[in-house]
Amino acid sequence: MSKMTKLVLAAIFVELIAVAMIVPSTRWGAISVNLSAATGARRLDTVRLIVTFIAPLVLALSGVLTARRLKSPAPSLSSPHRGYAEAGILVAAFFLMAYQGWFAAHLGESQIAHASREFMLRAGTIFASMVMAIQGNFTAKVPFPSGPRAPDPATWTRVKSRSGWVMSLAGVVIAVSAIALPLHLLLEVFVILAASTIGFVVVQNLRLRASPSV
Repeated sequence: MSKMTKLVLAAIFVELIAVAMIVPSTRWGAISVNLSAATGARRLDTVRLIVTFIAPLVLALSGVLTARRLKSPAPSLSSPHRGYAEAGILVAAFFLMAYQGWFAAHLGESQIAHASREFMLRAGTIFASMVMAIQGNFTAKVPFPSGPRAPDPATWTRVKSRSGWVMSLAGVVIAVSAIALPLHLLLEVFVILAASTIGFVVVQNLRLRASPSV
């Protein structure tokens, strides 16, 4: 991982930690009222707190896993693959920062306008689905790695092509669903497609471990 990427991730992580510590503490009076109030207000502020606190943890875990993946020499990722992985963690970091900021900004409010909440949910889903589609397009074309425990090139190409097309198709379907479906159906479609896609990609990647070229 390049020094610039590490610096940007560190800066975003510090910002996420600062928001998670400062915003809830300055609004704790209103938050505590909501947490002990009606079901709707309690549920809203519980979700806001979870997103606010979990964002830096998600970034830290993602950063560690990405760094280990890039550092591993067995196998060694290709240069385009390494560059894409770094770009991906940066996109995820900025996405986390934006979402945490939005949820933290509404901490302590008794309610939130339905239109505003729906917009954020739909916009976030569309963004995530487009990232999935773009990642799938890259995955289908990513050059194979080299070095110890590198998979067979032919198997790598087949596995990554299948995984990439599935990811791209799922991303497009989720994006269209985010525009056209009611929110309750959108949640079901997102969970089903995301879980199915992740499961498919994991199974395909297990095939790579079973087919080393050296």
